[in-house]
Amino acid sequence: MLATPTLMLAVVGLALAGALVHECGHAAACRYGGARPGVIGFGMYLVWPAFFTDVTDTYRLSRRGRLRTDLGGIYFNGLYALVLCGALAVSHAEVLVTAIVLTRLDAARQLAPFVRLDGYYIMGDLAGVPDLFSRMVPALRPALPGRRRPPIGRPAAGGPVARGGGAAPAGLTGGTRLTGLTRRARLVVTAWALLAAPAIVINLLMLLVSVPFVLPRTARAVWAQLEPAGSAIGGGQVLTGAADAAAAVVLALPAAGMLFVLFLLGRAVGRGLVAYRRRSQAPAGGAKNSSAMPSGSRNDRPLP
Repeated sequence: MLATPTLMLAVVGLALAGALVHECGHAAACRYGGARPGVIGFGMYLVWPAFFTDVTDTYRLSRRGRLRTDLGGIYFNGLYALVLCGALAVSHAEVLVTAIVLTRLDAARQLAPFVRLDGYYIMGDLAGVPDLFSRMVPALRPALPGRRRPPIGRPAAGGPVARGGGAAPAGLTGGTRLTGLTRRARLVVTAWALLAAPAIVINLLMLLVSVPFVLPRTARAVWAQLEPAGSAIGGGQVLTGAADAAAAVVLALPAAGMLFVLFLLGRAVGRGLVAYRRRSQAPAGGAKNSSAMPSGSRNDRPLP
């Protein structure tokens, strides 16, 4: 496949088709449970193209109905792999073997609970908490050495909840406590936080260590694809040149994603340092928290 750019284009096309089928699975499971699915859209998840499905209406369903919606995409991944197996049996096109393997790997990747993929929403629905990341710090605080248990605050006010990347719903901002949760929900959130925090830190450390090695190798691999692409286009072989260029883009995306993650991380650290400096310089009792979102705001749920 790597030696034949047209095969790489075929695999990328099949992978995108599988991603769309995955989102259809979420929408179908949402409707099967009695809720009304929203739009299926297309966007960029960091630097990677991704589909998403608005299934906000599933919050009217029971926990079983929400979990069915969470797993509907992976179920449709299995059906898609079976269709590819049938096409392979008929056509004997070996490129389908790669597409089948990638389809199963993508389904396994969706189960990762540490980023906003299907596994994250499965954990949230098991706990009955719509945004686990907003509860991570309160869940970890009692486990930190030398930390006293924070004072019990007033439970967050009720209101609409949302699934989505980015902002937390009203009442789930950084000062959220674990009060108001059942014992089972508190155990699930705490177990998730104890696993997610070190996993995220380890991945960030691996990212920092691997960047100096990945970037130059990626640059050489991208140039090795772009050079024949220019020659092919100059020789009138437009399809071959376009395939080589597309292969170069596919090779460059992981490195671009790494750089973008580091940029976001650096920006977040910089903003945190600025906010800490302002708080330390502000007179006692003079600061006012205005970071909470207005009540009623909600996001769609992206499911790349």
